[in-house]
Amino acid sequence: MIPSSNARLPFLALLLISVLPAQAATRYVTDALEITLRAGNSTQHKITRMLKSGTPLQVQEEADGWAHVSTPDGRDGWVLSRFLIDEPIARERLEVAEKQLAQFRTGGDSLRRDFANLQTQNQQLLADNASLSAQKTQLEQDLKQLRTDTADTLGITRSNRLLKAKVVELEKHVAGLEAETNRLRDATASTWFLYGAGVIFGGILLGLILPRVPLPRRKRRGMWDTL
Repeated sequence: MIPSSNARLPFLALLLISVLPAQAATRYVTDALEITLRAGNSTQHKITRMLKSGTPLQVQEEADGWAHVSTPDGRDGWVLSRFLIDEPIARERLEVAEKQLAQFRTGGDSLRRDFANLQTQNQQLLADNASLSAQKTQLEQDLKQLRTDTADTLGITRSNRLLKAKVVELEKHVAGLEAETNRLRDATASTWFLYGAGVIFGGILLGLILPRVPLPRRKRRGMWDTL
């Protein structure tokens, strides 16, 4: 009995899948120490390179247990598919994990340093703010005192102007009194001079006149006249 065409379909599908080029994907060399990269898909082909475990390979196609791959440096060849795995080997994953852990630790140290720096900057800013607040308070007090001093200065200036005006007025009054005193002194001196001149003139006049005036003679009385 000849098999029907429908019965052969699954077999043909599997055959096509095995020979069709596989979609390019990254695969990794398994934990074997080294595998061979050959020029073709058989052990009869020439070995072109030895690949270490964990080497990432770009798979172009797979057929008959062989995979057509490209190495990271661009070399093409064939390797046995059973030596390929879909994920990095444990050692590679461990190395990656250790690198990531080291990066995290380094990043954590950096973050801690940044946090410490931020704390220091924050403390400095708080200190600067306190200093500025103290300076602001001092400036406000100085401004208040300056306003008070300015008001006092203005009052003193006004008082000085008033005192200067009074001094000028008093000086004028004193000058007037001195002028009046001098006038009176001059007048008194003139009066006394006139009085003195009059006395002298009168004395001279009397000295000239009196000798010429006859004086009455007094009669002598005897003792008989008194009886």
